[in-house]
Amino acid sequence: MSEVDELWNWIGPPLLALRQRRHREPTTAWHEHFAEFLRELNIAEADQHPVTRSLRDRLDAIPDAGDRDRLVESDEFERIAYRIIEDAVGGGYDEAAWHAFAATNLPHWNGAAESWREFAEWFVYWAAAAGLAVPATAFMEHAGPMSNDDRIALFAQYGVTVRPAAPQVALDAATEAAMAELLAADARFAGIPEARRRELAAEVLREHAAR
Repeated sequence: MSEVDELWNWIGPPLLALRQRRHREPTTAWHEHFAEFLRELNIAEADQHPVTRSLRDRLDAIPDAGDRDRLVESDEFERIAYRIIEDAVGGGYDEAAWHAFAATNLPHWNGAAESWREFAEWFVYWAAAAGLAVPATAFMEHAGPMSNDDRIALFAQYGVTVRPAAPQVALDAATEAAMAELLAADARFAGIPEARRRELAAEVLREHAAR
């Protein structure tokens, strides 16, 4: 799935709802409908994301409220939104780099609902550091409301197989010491959820035991 498709999957349904609300309730203040649109995207302010910021600026530039409403209710509105998304993706985001980042870092989620929020925050943080904040944020906001099964299916589109979360394993002193060294040496490892770190350690233990 391309970055443009990910962003469209995120923004498309709330955009359609905005069009429908505007058609049903033309006397409601425009800013109220747009605020509801942002809430459905889990965004407090339009400036938090380049796509919503550009969309707001495009609509605010129309001086006549009637002209703006006619645009919002038209199919052209969706075409404008799609072009805005394409412009955002074209603004320095490398699709190959995004897919490589996703393939490398998505496997760090252990499949547990309890660890999702911690993982999502870690993922977006390091994506931003790699210049991939837009696709990573859109991906997580799209995946956030999903069930775990749907998230696992979404991850599979990136070639990532998520295994069910394993029970927490007890580690011996030597393995605990090795984990501490890794945490000190690499900040990214420190951001991996604790449950996932223990799973990785358990895999190492099993590999050593099998030799």
